Amino acid sequence: MTICFHCTKLGFVMKQHSLSVADIESPEVLIVGYKRQKELACGECGRVLFPEEMYFEDERDYESFVRKTLDAIAEKISAQLDYCSRCDGYDIERSIYLVNKGEARDLIKEGAYGQTVWEFMSDNDIPERYFNEIRKRLCCRNCGRRDLEIGQRVYSEDDMDSFWGRKLISFAFSYGINIGSADLEEFRTHLYYRPMLAMQHEVGGQIFAAIQRQFEEGSYYSLAAGSELFRGRARNKDGAEFSAHDFWAPPDGAASHGRYNSIGVSVLYCCSDKQSVPYEIHPSHEQAIDIATITANRELKLFDIDKAFEGFEGFVGSGNEETKLIKRHYLLTNFVGACCERIGYDGIKYDGVARRDAHYVNFAFFHSKDDRKLSIVQTAPYFFEIVYKNPLSEWLRDNLESNARV
Repeated sequence: MTICFHCTKLGFVMKQHSLSVADIESPEVLIVGYKRQKELACGECGRVLFPEEMYFEDERDYESFVRKTLDAIAEKISAQLDYCSRCDGYDIERSIYLVNKGEARDLIKEGAYGQTVWEFMSDNDIPERYFNEIRKRLCCRNCGRRDLEIGQRVYSEDDMDSFWGRKLISFAFSYGINIGSADLEEFRTHLYYRPMLAMQHEVGGQIFAAIQRQFEEGSYYSLAAGSELFRGRARNKDGAEFSAHDFWAPPDGAASHGRYNSIGVSVLYCCSDKQSVPYEIHPSHEQAIDIATITANRELKLFDIDKAFEGFEGFVGSGNEETKLIKRHYLLTNFVGACCERIGYDGIKYDGVARRDAHYVNFAFFHSKDDRKLSIVQTAPYFFEIVYKNPLSEWLRDNLESNARV
């Protein structure tokens, strides 16, 4: 039975990965000639083939070509598969689990690093009909494992760099400062046991110097005067609404341990998007939210931590076995915040991660208990509804809708 090349459904993915028929070993492909007297129809789809169109003489040739092409595609995309959850990727997954353990909401989003084998194949334009065959052929470059499971996570070198703080090393190096991976790991331990002596550690001094040089060259994030920000507070539904005064940062000595403040150190946390505030403060069904609208009175110079370090959750977050009073995964960001405050930054800008459906940013402002930097222009209740969603059900619904449209 004659089968046309189109029925392989491999043309697009071959093009995407710069594979031609000539790259396949001994391809069993024939080409329809111009002088052919009799029409040639595909036995699979029934379509009449045109001159110069490729086809296979029978099913055996078709299956042989598909098999060899899948081998070539899997080899191509495996070059992007640097680690899997059976080797170094496991350390990321274990660290994320420990950081999030016991928290009201995830401090590091599950799935923030790497992707499932299913997602990896989808991103590489593999037709779903070949997912199982490609899955069996994929090979982790680090450990050499094959036959990966469809839901198993795989990781790139960039994922590792970002999670384990290697981007911090690159950031320092861009200012002529060399920090070794082993030194960075030792500094993390030093931060936990001797946080007050962080600046006396060589790596602490190097990080401070790199942040200072960025500030001096004017590479900070500029928040324009008049920019509108939002800050929320949760209260009991039958409680009195908060006044404007209640929205300033807590007084010194009263602040709990936060991402950019040590215990007792006052920092004002704000959000760029009003609708994202409930995701950040995580209210219960029994609570209401009041939101303050805040404006910047002048240009504010902020350290863009995500641009500079690009992640580094693994460096700040490995292990969450400590008490709730002192959170180990906040110690590096506390140190970065202290460096920025001393250097002259007005605060820190960092990406919000609590929402999957929208991008927004958060801010941590230093010395914000007066109106020289910021002003509270209004406060008002914010009405919201808590809805619990099943990600698997959403995925199935989306796919059923997609198939129905096709």
